[in-house]
Amino acid sequence: MLKDYPPVLLKSKGLVEAWRNTLQAFDKFIEENIKGCFFHIKMKVMLRILHHLIEENKLSMYDEKIFEYFDNLMLYYNNTLKLFYDNEEKIKTGKAKEILEGICDVLSAQLRQFKESQLADQTIADEKSKINPIKAEKDNFLTEEKIDILNQLDDLEKQWASKKIKDYIISFREYLNILTEDEEKEIELIENIYSALIKDLKESLYIGYVRKSEKGIKKLNDFHLRKAANFYYESIKQEKENIEAIIKIQVKALEEEMEVENYEEEEEQIIQEILHTVREAYQHLGREIDELELFFKESEEDNKIVLFTSEEFEEYLNNQGLKSYINDIMVRKKLNLKVDEPDECLESFEVFNSNWEELKEEILKLYIEKINLDEFKEDINKKLQANIDLSTKVSRLFSDFITSYDKEKINEEAKYLAILDGIYETINIKIESINENIEAFAKTIEEVNSHIANETNLSYFEEEFIKLNIEIYNRFINEAVKEYSIEEEGFFNWAQEYLNKEYEEAFALFDNKVKNLLEKLYQEVNRKINKFLKEYLLFEVSTYEEIVNYSVSRLREETDDFVTEYVANIDKLTLCLEDTLKEYEIEFVEPVPHDMFNGREHEVLMAEVKEGFKKGEIIKTLNKGYRFNDQIILKANVVACK
Repeated sequence: MLKDYPPVLLKSKGLVEAWRNTLQAFDKFIEENIKGCFFHIKMKVMLRILHHLIEENKLSMYDEKIFEYFDNLMLYYNNTLKLFYDNEEKIKTGKAKEILEGICDVLSAQLRQFKESQLADQTIADEKSKINPIKAEKDNFLTEEKIDILNQLDDLEKQWASKKIKDYIISFREYLNILTEDEEKEIELIENIYSALIKDLKESLYIGYVRKSEKGIKKLNDFHLRKAANFYYESIKQEKENIEAIIKIQVKALEEEMEVENYEEEEEQIIQEILHTVREAYQHLGREIDELELFFKESEEDNKIVLFTSEEFEEYLNNQGLKSYINDIMVRKKLNLKVDEPDECLESFEVFNSNWEELKEEILKLYIEKINLDEFKEDINKKLQANIDLSTKVSRLFSDFITSYDKEKINEEAKYLAILDGIYETINIKIESINENIEAFAKTIEEVNSHIANETNLSYFEEEFIKLNIEIYNRFINEAVKEYSIEEEGFFNWAQEYLNKEYEEAFALFDNKVKNLLEKLYQEVNRKINKFLKEYLLFEVSTYEEIVNYSVSRLREETDDFVTEYVANIDKLTLCLEDTLKEYEIEFVEPVPHDMFNGREHEVLMAEVKEGFKKGEIIKTLNKGYRFNDQIILKANVVACK
């Protein structure tokens, strides 16, 4: 249909292009929100795994103390060396200085080795930098774990997207119409996207969560893989042995030396301070190693990290994932911060609606042009006028008969005078009644024309078309969002064919509506005509027939010339009336004897038993009936056999 009207076809092409742009923008909006939800879910899964590794793994919580204890030991070494070198010249008696130099040489060598090892392991250019190599090693491990977790989650996303993202986008297109009517539904849409992803991915995510948590904890606890932690743990135990050897051999030798030699008070005080730092380092280191060994023992015995069950994991994603994501979006909206908005989609949708309105106006013109009511109105008025014409002719026939009636020729003493006067008066009354009803029916015609004008007003047809157009609009949107690829040329062909088919069906439906309306108006007019015929015109004709059957039949017995002529004129009037009724397509219902009674066409005035007739057969017709437009206006009055 559209191709037959170039302006309409052009409008429809623009409309399809606008709809395609709308879908593209909406699909892009959905895809971006899917990616946003997916990214947030990935972050929540990764953070939960890292929480197990960092916050709940006891070894991970305390392993950094190994280096801290070692670093504290080096501070003791450094303090001891500083104390000796600052006071070296004050120690002059005996072998104390020599013994202390030996102790300091050992401590200095260990301190130098510690710094060199730290610089080499961590590639630190500045010796003053304070970096815990165990923490750095763990941070590197956690960074690698983060990368590995994200890589696996990214792979999961890619696999999912390659199989399902297209179906997801199409499934959420149903929100297009909702979103264009109420932008507040955007939050509901995002919630549904997030929930759908959780429902679809929870099993795969949970398997990955468990595997990565268990594998990460195992790797983090393996000292063979933790070189720095292993090195410093072994080193700190070795240092304990070294200090213990210093105390047992060199410190003891110095104490014995001081008992033999007579040291000055200042010398003795300096020596005791140096020995105190060595003993204090040993004591602190001993306690710290005991703490570490106790902790490691407890960790081995009770380091079972409780992972989520699948139900708890899903609840975590819903509560900590979905709710926090939605809250974040709502807060950002309130603060007028940037969030993904369907602005481009809404703008394209406005263009689509504008094009649809233009297309509607073009097609409406075609609808209106197809409606031609002149012929209908002309036919209606012919029917109505025919009723007046028929009534006028009947009235004139009665009037002509009355005019021909000359009472002066009647013998006033004749016994039939009363019958003639009765017929005269009755026909005069009929003339007056018919003429009055002609005037009344003329007003009825005016009312009918006014009613038809209201019923067939163009605004009515425009309203009917708008209703049809809204239905087409809704069906088009509902169909067009389903499964048609907007990237293919086939989408244009489909949309054009769909609109063409819809409007062809709409035209046919509209034609039926017009036909039904006109048929209804025809029936209303026919009912008015039939009512007029039944209650007025044919009623008068039927009662005239009763005069002929009863009063005139008595006059036929008279031999008076006047009466004979009068009866002949009555018969002529009757024939003229019948011819006139036939001229206006009024048929007679006039059953003959032995016809079977038909309740639709006959009315029994008398029922009797009569020889030669069966039950239900008509014996005699008293008054004929009338049929017009295949409808019984008046039934024939009959005598039937019982």
